[in-house]
Amino acid sequence: MRHSSIPLLPILFDSGIFALLWVSRSICRLTIVMNQVARGNDDAESPCTDRTNEVGAMARAFRDQCEMRRRLAAQHARAAEPAQKRHMLMVGLANDFETAVGGIATALAASATGIQPTAPTLTVSASQTAGQSTAVAAAAERAATDVFSGSGAAEERGVSVEEIRRQVPHSSDLVQNAVTEAGTASAVVSALSAAAVRIGDVVQMISTIASQITLLALSATIGAARAGDAGHGFAVAAAEVGKPAGQTTQATDGQIATIEGTMQAAVEAIAAISTIQVINEAAGSIAGAAEQQGAATREIVTAVSQTSAGTRAVTAKRQGLPVLARFPWIGRQESCGASGHQALPVRSIGVR
Repeated sequence: MRHSSIPLLPILFDSGIFALLWVSRSICRLTIVMNQVARGNDDAESPCTDRTNEVGAMARAFRDQCEMRRRLAAQHARAAEPAQKRHMLMVGLANDFETAVGGIATALAASATGIQPTAPTLTVSASQTAGQSTAVAAAAERAATDVFSGSGAAEERGVSVEEIRRQVPHSSDLVQNAVTEAGTASAVVSALSAAAVRIGDVVQMISTIASQITLLALSATIGAARAGDAGHGFAVAAAEVGKPAGQTTQATDGQIATIEGTMQAAVEAIAAISTIQVINEAAGSIAGAAEQQGAATREIVTAVSQTSAGTRAVTAKRQGLPVLARFPWIGRQESCGASGHQALPVRSIGVR
């Protein structure tokens, strides 16, 4: 019995070696496929899945894991596709908004800067009007002095009349020049007012665009919230888009108030300039009175009284001339300030 079992040992040993090599080869093949899958090759076929031993169970489990991984990858790709499309849409909207606002901001800055060169003309006109009003006041004072001196002595009536006749045309010319300059100043102020209206329209357009962008960003944020974790990045992008839109709305609201103040100042300046026409009419009355004095020396007392009344009216009127002459200067300062303040935030918008 002992001798018969001895030949079985080599057979068992060889069988064990064969089984070990067979299992080791299967595991090596399975290891190669695992390495391929680990490198990203999800299409690698799992070997030994038809075997009924532990190696087959391991191969089938690995195959099932690969299938599950492929399904998860496909689901992730399908879920990421709408988010990618939404991201591209938001990028396009942001680029379009930046282009539109940049163009409008450039045009608005050019308009605001274009207002400033016209302001020196208005300053010169205001200075000339102030100087001429002072000259008119001085001439009226001299005429009043001459009239009162002429009423004291009959011998000086002729001299007083000639002095009045000499001063009245000069005063009339000064007043006429003041009226002409006032008309120029009025035209400049009107142009400033029209430019302010155009700027207001452009600022209102920017405000409307910013409000629409804010609404779009809000809608996008709500949609991203409904999408859950997949829409988190899109919600952050929507918030970043809505933030500069809100800042733009606040900036344009402040600029609209500034433009309205500029327009109101322009209206007041035009109303003040129009009163210079009354001064021109008063100067015409003075000239008529002087002609009457020269034509009828026998009525010199009456003429002196009329001239005295006229000079009193001119004296009263001339007290308001410096104030009226300063109105264009004030309007010019406000216009320059408004245009400068308008250009700064608009340039900052264009830079963004």
